Amino acid sequence: TTYFINNNSIIFSLEAGFLFGPTVKDNGIFNGIDGNNGYLISQNGEIPTIRLFERGGHIDFNIGKQFLFKKHKNKSGLVASIGLGYIYHKIFIETLITQLPQINETMLKGYDRLTGGVMTKQFIGYLYQSNLNNIRFLIGIEGIQGFTKDLRGYNYDTQTFINTNRLDCLIGLKCGFIIPIKQREIERYYFF
Repeated sequence: TTYFINNNSIIFSLEAGFLFGPTVKDNGIFNGIDGNNGYLISQNGEIPTIRLFERGGHIDFNIGKQFLFKKHKNKSGLVASIGLGYIYHKIFIETLITQLPQINETMLKGYDRLTGGVMTKQFIGYLYQSNLNNIRFLIGIEGIQGFTKDLRGYNYDTQTFINTNRLDCLIGLKCGFIIPIKQREIERYYFF
């Protein structure tokens, strides 16, 4: 994340981040190819362990305002911002022990549900900036709305073309430490 705060307490930021999670709600994506026993079997007759994870990312530009507390000696206060950007996510499919021809690199694209689109973002929180030292941090609530659609176009498990729009909503706690980068003043020397 890169922040810039001007003299009027207007905040401009460019942010990028990753999305990841250990659980996927759509666990039945291999039902059409798992046979009668519910397991995928390799060409050698082995039953591998298949794990599903969420993976994705986003990039966005934000503009906001810091409302300083008048009674404090430091530059701390409430922050509110809005943003616009791009978000994408998919199901990361990991096969342990052995490789499966049913879900090789080419076939995975029909099962991974790659989705992307425009996103909006809102944040409200508290920004602490000490005048005595370089301690600065940010904490607050962030909401993201992704107006996405399927980027693959066809799902192998449902055997359908996907062209519907989605609304993906995320909400969470955002916190972080800020490392200030200031321009050093150039010392001027005059020689006569």
